[in-house]
Amino acid sequence: MQSIITWNQLLSYLFILLIIYYAAVLAVCYRQEVLRLASRFKRPGDLSAEEEDFDDQETGVSKREQDSTIYDTVHQLMQDWKIVFSNVTNAPIHKDKLIEELHKKARNYPAIKSTSFEVSLTNHVQQEADYRLGIILTEEEIAAIWK
Repeated sequence: MQSIITWNQLLSYLFILLIIYYAAVLAVCYRQEVLRLASRFKRPGDLSAEEEDFDDQETGVSKREQDSTIYDTVHQLMQDWKIVFSNVTNAPIHKDKLIEELHKKARNYPAIKSTSFEVSLTNHVQQEADYRLGIILTEEEIAAIWK
């Protein structure tokens, strides 16, 4: 019995179809990432009209990068505060000492002050102090953390 197609031909066709399939998936689902990756390989002197439009979009990317850095900063501050709230020794912590420790940590992150994250972090401090340490902080004590 003669075969219409050989195994080598079948594997070649399957390989070509697989490449086409993954190229389509990349084009549809990961278009922005592929464009960003491709822009790394272009020379700076080769600016065309399409790239100028892409440069206009990069202001949005730089805004996203700034947002990502502020998120990283907030996350780092929360990790620093987590150490304060953990109270490994189980010794009673006084309000003044807690406020002083939180203020020391917050002072290292001035970018967070006067942002919307300050309100969220304030709520986080109040909840953690009450839940973990049994300390209820007043508005004046919270304000002392951010001074």
